[in-house]
Amino acid sequence: MVFRRVIYPIEKNQSYITELIMKSITTLLTLILFAFPQLMQAQEFTAHLSGSNETHLVTTMASGMVEAELDGNELTVTGSFSGLSSPVATEIAGGAHLHMGLAGQDGPVVFVLEADLDADMLGGTFSAENNTFTLDSEELEALNTRMLYVNIHTEMFEAGELRGQLVPATDQTLRVNLTGNNEVPPIATEAMGGLVVELDDHTITVSGSFSGLSSPVAVDIAGGAHIHMGQAGEEGDVLFVLEAELDDDMLGGVFLAADNEFQLSHSQLVALLNREL
Repeated sequence: MVFRRVIYPIEKNQSYITELIMKSITTLLTLILFAFPQLMQAQEFTAHLSGSNETHLVTTMASGMVEAELDGNELTVTGSFSGLSSPVATEIAGGAHLHMGLAGQDGPVVFVLEADLDADMLGGTFSAENNTFTLDSEELEALNTRMLYVNIHTEMFEAGELRGQLVPATDQTLRVNLTGNNEVPPIATEAMGGLVVELDDHTITVSGSFSGLSSPVAVDIAGGAHIHMGQAGEEGDVLFVLEAELDDDMLGGVFLAADNEFQLSHSQLVALLNREL
């Protein structure tokens, strides 16, 4: 058996290695230059303000819209609201805030929003120059996991007359109120909850919470929480199994956006838009 070995001069090996290193550096720089603007691009969030978004539903003709832009760790909030049933309760730390909590939860104030109120105090606007906040790591995570909401307190509804969850700007945002009255047939229960469904093309992202159940979630029934097919007043088949993080007593829990993202077929998308889910 004959073995053959080719030995190149050291200079040639060094030249080859140097060429490989330079190519690698060039490729890396190209990737960085391409990705950096994408990473630095500001993120957009929206919150649709409605009385139906409050944890204890409020019947009101008032409405509003808030937009928030996240640039690095700076959040700038703008928007407006109108038609309140009574003046803004400015004695409650100004009356307008960003709170911590998922849809269906009440939570503490994180930032006080400064509103330029109308003369009758039944409406107002949020300007960028007065509503820019620096977020720490916990607040950034809360924003990105749909755990910040806008709440406007009024003299008639001190707990809040208008509320909206800050979620990434998408094609459409849908709100779900969870009550026993919506069951078929209706159920008398003190349990309640709320969800936000973000629609982006054919993808939905679900987040929210529920609490106060009269008995533990029946996890043996395919996890116990689902999106079904069916109009209001109808029962229908399960389309998607929702993944809930349950409380220790299993009488409540949360749906995290990261765990509840689903791809819709075209027919499922049409059903969603026709209020059939």
